[in-house]
Amino acid sequence: NAKKQLVLSHGFHLDKFERKELTSTFRIKLGLPINRKIILSVGALNVSSKRMDYLIREFSILDRSKFYLIIIGQKDAESEKVYKLASQLLGEEDYLIKTIPYSEIEQYYFAADIFCLTSLIEGFGKVFVEALIAKLPVIADDNEVAREVLNEFGFFANLSKDGELSTTILKLLGNKTLEKNSNAAYDFVKLKYNWINLKPKYVEMFKSLLRNL
Repeated sequence: NAKKQLVLSHGFHLDKFERKELTSTFRIKLGLPINRKIILSVGALNVSSKRMDYLIREFSILDRSKFYLIIIGQKDAESEKVYKLASQLLGEEDYLIKTIPYSEIEQYYFAADIFCLTSLIEGFGKVFVEALIAKLPVIADDNEVAREVLNEFGFFANLSKDGELSTTILKLLGNKTLEKNSNAAYDFVKLKYNWINLKPKYVEMFKSLLRNL
């Protein structure tokens, strides 16, 4: 019965991703390039669902004297393919692929300039919201879930097509409204995904369930 259904957003603790230092400070701490634009992706190190192979191929088109790629994620049975392709197409000074504890992830968001997720299907896409909290422009495939999560604050492209991601990245560099967009996106996240705002709604939902037992 649709009348008995209630949809609540996934909740986030925004203070975890509160930027307390400059981007350059995080880059120095992490040993990352200071004078290149850093493209960040966070997700399982595979080719079937997260499509990290597509990301690497698209990144290889860019001028690597101006860009640096970071991929953070957990290893699985396909990870060796990701590492192998990166070593074939990129110089070791052009990228970082790493598995880290989740408690350290915010440093990489704060060190980056652009976030992208190249999967074509997501159940939700928690990393989309984390990137918005960190005030990064977010590139995503143009699909229903990504648009629902990111609203008007994502930069959408058909990421099933070759050349789409690299083209979108270059377009972002010429976008003079990124700071304004990122601030508006943060306000959107505070309203929709902030756990402080959502907690009373979750409490009321559970109370309602108990009343109807």
